[in-house]
Amino acid sequence: MADTLQNEAQSLPPEFRTVSVACYRKRFLLIKDVIPLLTRRLNDGITSWTTDRNFAEEFKYRIRPNTITGVVFQHEPRSEDVVLNIPALWTDTEFVKAAESYRARNMSMADALFNFRGKRDQFEVVLKAPLNPEDVVTLGGETNTSFEEFCKQTNLPGLLEDKAWKELLTRDLAPAGPVFLRDEAAQNVVLRVINRLEDLLESLGR
Repeated sequence: MADTLQNEAQSLPPEFRTVSVACYRKRFLLIKDVIPLLTRRLNDGITSWTTDRNFAEEFKYRIRPNTITGVVFQHEPRSEDVVLNIPALWTDTEFVKAAESYRARNMSMADALFNFRGKRDQFEVVLKAPLNPEDVVTLGGETNTSFEEFCKQTNLPGLLEDKAWKELLTRDLAPAGPVFLRDEAAQNVVLRVINRLEDLLESLGR
């Protein structure tokens, strides 16, 4: 299906095959994905991205069982990376008329075509782009330390517990549950893992 979409989209005007803003893709990583990612060999081919970073971070929940992290990649697409800019299609009068006509005739894919309009809009663009370690902007995970345990470990006075809890919630840093590392913090983790991998390979004489 991806190859068919790419072939069909090639005949569209350039404005539907370019994107002028950053795009984001969420990828839940398994253990087996780590080395390909760090060695720049992780590539999903033609896939859906979004121009909405918040949507990408929350897509399919922050974490998923049996994965090590939910990673959000940021990519500044070149023209050759773009297969289809779906939001651009919906700004085109002729496309909207054709889509409305398609729905009025109760065609088989009409519900799917309009399913993500309005509040459900995913701002989806289709790219053929690599997933590189330097493009990681968000790492999602989960902490298991309760707030009570956190207070004990930090010797936080009881009178300050409520204030500290409110501040953690405001900053989206509650010590138990799903958490995100963003931007520089996420890249610091990636760089530390890369450095450890390089040290390991060097020690093995590779």
